[in-house]
Amino acid sequence: MPKEYATAETFRRITADQLQPILDVLIKIEWPCSATQIPHIIERLGWVHKKDMVDAVADTRLSLNRTSGEFSRPHGEFRRLGFPVSDYVNEDDTTALKAVRDAFPLAVLDVESILGPRSFEESGDSIGVAWDLESGGRFRLDCIDIGLQARLLARDLADAERFEETHDMSEFYNDDDE
Repeated sequence: MPKEYATAETFRRITADQLQPILDVLIKIEWPCSATQIPHIIERLGWVHKKDMVDAVADTRLSLNRTSGEFSRPHGEFRRLGFPVSDYVNEDDTTALKAVRDAFPLAVLDVESILGPRSFEESGDSIGVAWDLESGGRFRLDCIDIGLQARLLARDLADAERFEETHDMSEFYNDDDE
């Protein structure tokens, strides 16, 4: 079955009202969190479990053209959740790509209305905004060109991001090494 992409005219993103109940569940997760808690989290979110492979996958039931939420769970521990917060568009549709970029600041405002001021903002090649949570975890909203993606990070992954943001990591990574 071919992938269905949104156009600039049909592009949708979730609103603050749709995001509020999701964030209400996610901000209550305590880290570290056992992977055995994932089915309970899916249930509290009102999502539907789809499959278990490397990641646990749930249908978010959001009115978007991509609805899979992926729960990373290496070594029996829930580490990361990623899910779309907008439709995805074709990477060759420049008008639709502009609609995604234009929707990003509006989505950021929606998250700020729920979580408060952002903790970190990336610009340049990667556009993203992060909110540090009381649990030590982190909620991210990223513009991935073809859509808007949300991620919840466990405390240790969030700590690693925060460390990178406050320290010069250039001495540890060199593009010429690849």
